[in-house]
Amino acid sequence: MTGLLNSYPAGEFWSSDFNACQKNGALARFVVGPDEISIAPAMFGDHQELLPDPSGTRLHNYQLEGEHRIELHSCSPKSDVMVKRRFDFTRGFIEIVNDISIRREFAAPSLSVDPIRLGPGWNLLRVLSWDGRTDSPEWIEKPVSLKSNVPFLSAVFSSSEGHLLGIGAGDDLWRWCIALGNDGAGSSFSIRKEDGQWRLRRTILLFKEVSPIPRRDLRLSWFMSFSKPSRDAVETAGAAEFQAGRTDWPDHAKASWDGRLSKFPCLHADGTRRLLKNFIRGLAASRRGPAPAVVSGLDLSVCDCSSHLGRGDGKKRPHWGVLELNRFRKWADRQLAANGARTRFAAAEGALLSKIPSFNL
Repeated sequence: MTGLLNSYPAGEFWSSDFNACQKNGALARFVVGPDEISIAPAMFGDHQELLPDPSGTRLHNYQLEGEHRIELHSCSPKSDVMVKRRFDFTRGFIEIVNDISIRREFAAPSLSVDPIRLGPGWNLLRVLSWDGRTDSPEWIEKPVSLKSNVPFLSAVFSSSEGHLLGIGAGDDLWRWCIALGNDGAGSSFSIRKEDGQWRLRRTILLFKEVSPIPRRDLRLSWFMSFSKPSRDAVETAGAAEFQAGRTDWPDHAKASWDGRLSKFPCLHADGTRRLLKNFIRGLAASRRGPAPAVVSGLDLSVCDCSSHLGRGDGKKRPHWGVLELNRFRKWADRQLAANGARTRFAAAEGALLSKIPSFNL
């Protein structure tokens, strides 16, 4: 069903608001018990994106419970920039896609995307930090703050009631790093506490002085997730299991960095998708009932192989797979819906994935 919004997606312990929040200058607002999260408009130097007209906000409801899409349209008239946002809800996981259309060149000192503010009840548990030069991100436990010239992959917060919030970069890491291809440009990604509230800022272009920002179209994706600490325990007894950690993955399916192959697959590679989807299709055809389908031994790797993204130009495009993992889960759950079954993931021992609270919901 598609139409004007008369209600907003919500979960067991969280809710969303894309209308009344505008009184506080926010694009979107989420509430977890007494704690809040708000997303502010993009900034084009000193020019702020206008708040979307609520009458143009669109809701799409899908067949499976917990799946929704919300679309927002906005602009920055002074900079002649159009912004379209898509919030795809899968239960407590939200994929956000920003399509920014810069319709003419304008001069500004910076370009910042979707600043986030967390109310005073949130505590920062850990950050998955990436240096942009290797395929080896690392978890930093309980940092006081973080600042980097490349995007952090995931930040995990706990609410005053113990619920978990994840915020991180989408799979398109190369797009978040566009400053690397702009002479004289830098970038800044930060998490810091100001006046008792956490502020997350993502400035993808940062100049020492006012500089021209050329006409272009830019797509950026990121995610939020809401979960309980106990959600990631996976029981494999009686389940149909695909043991990703013991699979002999072909080289073209493996994540790679500077030509060096990982032992883990890249979730964007056609070879990876083919094996995983064949596993799910076989289960769906067997009508084996509600026992879960478990993909075990997984981890998320940073990969720079453009061919995994359908690009044949040989350029290096860093990406990872948190959004692709969720897309596969949505597809798999649709295939298994007639059986009453759902898909679950079990991370490899010591895997980075094991500390991302959103991969099982």
